[in-house]
Amino acid sequence: MANAPAQTAAPLYAGLRKLEAQLAERRDALERGRDLLESRIAGVDKELSDVAATYSVLKKLALMELPNDHQAHVAAVCDAEAVVKEALGEAQVRAIENRPLPALEAVPAPRAEETPADDDPMSEEHGAMLKRLAPEEPQKKEKKKEKEKISPAAARRERVTEILAASGEPMTARQVAEALGHSGTDRTRVEGIRTLLNSMLAKADIVRAGRGLYAATTGC
Repeated sequence: MANAPAQTAAPLYAGLRKLEAQLAERRDALERGRDLLESRIAGVDKELSDVAATYSVLKKLALMELPNDHQAHVAAVCDAEAVVKEALGEAQVRAIENRPLPALEAVPAPRAEETPADDDPMSEEHGAMLKRLAPEEPQKKEKKKEKEKISPAAARRERVTEILAASGEPMTARQVAEALGHSGTDRTRVEGIRTLLNSMLAKADIVRAGRGLYAATTGC
């Protein structure tokens, strides 16, 4: 019974030692991260100091009055260089001079399809637009108007006239309906054709050749 507390405490001590090792490792990692950040901050501070000193010197140079004489001008430039080296130090001046310039982005060359061809000043789209705007030929224009004017009813009357002319003899409404592709036993269709024939009679498109008989005008 006396060994029971010791057996219970052993796993607890082992867990505490493991946790202590993990915390020590985490502490070391954080310290290394802190040192790295401090180093970077020191570098940034130094660069800020260099920029501030350079700005101060350039501001002084901007206020300097350069003489018109060439030799005096060269001497003034040398004096300005000496001022810069004195303010920044020889090492800082050399570091600034050797600092690489930012790379310029290459301008992409125009694609072949975007480059206008010298021997073809009119593009396909421009040519198509001019073609649409060009006036139509008189014959084509007249045919187009004739097609637009013919309605379905007019086309049907024209077809009936052609059937009567081709028959060469008078026809009944049922025969005309059958010639149009309808069934002769369909009374509704036949009566519709009879109404159409009577309407054409009234307009003198066809003639009556007897009771219930119709014929083309050329057959009279």
